Amino acid sequence: MAQYHTVSTPSALEVYVNGTLGASIPMHGSGTWGYGPFQDQLAYVKDVVVTASNGTVLYQNNFLSQDTLAEYAADSNWGTVCADGGKRGRSVWIGGFAHTARSIATTTYRLDYIRGTLETALAWQLQSGEHSGIISTQAQLGADPANGPLLFPAPYRITDYQLFFLLTLGDYYRMTNDLESRGMSRMGSYIDPHSGLLGESYDNKYFTASNKLNATAPSALMALSLRQLIPAAEALQDTASAASFAATYKGLSDAINLLLWNPEKGAYGISVSEPDDYSLFAMTFTIRAGIANETQIQAMVSSLESLQLGVGYKDALNLGNSTTMRMSPNSQGFLLEALLIANKTYGTPSLGPVSTLLRTFWPNMLNTSRYYSGSTWEYEYPDGSPGIGLFTSLAHPWGSAPTYLLTEYVLGIRAADPGYSK
Repeated sequence: MAQYHTVSTPSALEVYVNGTLGASIPMHGSGTWGYGPFQDQLAYVKDVVVTASNGTVLYQNNFLSQDTLAEYAADSNWGTVCADGGKRGRSVWIGGFAHTARSIATTTYRLDYIRGTLETALAWQLQSGEHSGIISTQAQLGADPANGPLLFPAPYRITDYQLFFLLTLGDYYRMTNDLESRGMSRMGSYIDPHSGLLGESYDNKYFTASNKLNATAPSALMALSLRQLIPAAEALQDTASAASFAATYKGLSDAINLLLWNPEKGAYGISVSEPDDYSLFAMTFTIRAGIANETQIQAMVSSLESLQLGVGYKDALNLGNSTTMRMSPNSQGFLLEALLIANKTYGTPSLGPVSTLLRTFWPNMLNTSRYYSGSTWEYEYPDGSPGIGLFTSLAHPWGSAPTYLLTEYVLGIRAADPGYSK
């Protein structure tokens, strides 16, 4: 059997076969090592020794131990989980799971999938250090959670995905009355003491606000998450946490209304630095969190016309009107619920936007035979085709919002009390 060894030089990666140079691949940079073929390929690895240029052995492994599988994220999954993007993603992205969990509860009620996903994320929670309390936003399937601190920040990136996790915990309690799955968050430490909004974080990546600090959407998402967790804290008779959640919710709500409402635009600005731009996420989370009043809600629904692009709505006003603009079923799903809440609570006229979403945006996933997958898509272009050029999955659960929203708001089957006891 041929023996291979690889040497990394400052300018190339050299591969030797039985001691003879077989290939020299130009390469610049530094880093660690890894083994693994690309998707749907197979590789066999054995008797690995990694040696520094001074002869020091950095790593040695015969690759015959079962523990090696978890070390290289190739072990069996220990939990029942929902992965983003099916075959494409193969990771648990907790940010997209907010829609998935509610769709599961509405359809199969396979709570083991919801609980397993939450527990997997919690298993990767950092237990010590300056980032303690942070949960994995992209849990590595087949890997050992004990390696989380060594992999930071890669599986923990995107700050407001932490908030989506808290949001899903609140949804989980409402849908199941299960109090055992509870996470800790250090998100409160990221509140800017000057603005009262979410500011500097461990990575400053705010998916819902294009990485803007002191922004509406992530701050409103945090307020919403805390409001949802108050009943869970009260059920546990944890009055201190319930009071803390309520106080933080009020502080965030007051700061958003004070600093970010733009009466001329009839919308909340994306951030303190961009008050004239507004977004779907800012609109949806301020409505769902109860931050916006009736007048503000009516103004925001009216402003939707400026965001319409083809079959749906673009995420923000200043994104332009490109024919290859990615239209996200994730943000459209949150928008759909906000519109239904506005109509249910205040009678806000929203038939037009709701009709656009339910009769124009989502049906493309069912009626386009060439791309029909039996599931929902990750992105959609303004012409109704899937955003294939955007590395789009055609089996992505964050596009499933109508599944639970039609059931809850149109059919009327909702958990008025936790666990559907009422």
